[in-house]
Amino acid sequence: MVRNTDWLTLQGSLRLLREIHGSRFSEGNLASQFRAYYNGPRIEVKTTYSDGTTHIRRGRVGITTGPAPLFVLLPRSDSRSSSDCLHADDEILRVIPDWWSRSRGPHHLAIRRP
Repeated sequence: MVRNTDWLTLQGSLRLLREIHGSRFSEGNLASQFRAYYNGPRIEVKTTYSDGTTHIRRGRVGITTGPAPLFVLLPRSDSRSSSDCLHADDEILRVIPDWWSRSRGPHHLAIRRP
């Protein structure tokens, strides 16, 4: 039986995906350094591409729901698209404290008038 809370933990999510996909299911694409951050705090991640360029992103770690799931970085907690796939060679730079997001709030978007 599937409960609504099963998706809240990584083990619950993997169990559900294993039930759904059966023998096709594989955890091989899940980068181990992101397991502790699944459905947890926001993190900052650095990706280095083959040409040497780097890109820094921030967000929460989620998971795809296919037979070979990947961790994804969601820029906002209510994101439905625009996620970035996380791989084993991506580096976690820091955990972003909850107070940082709350303290910025909507006021940092306000238009300043001269």
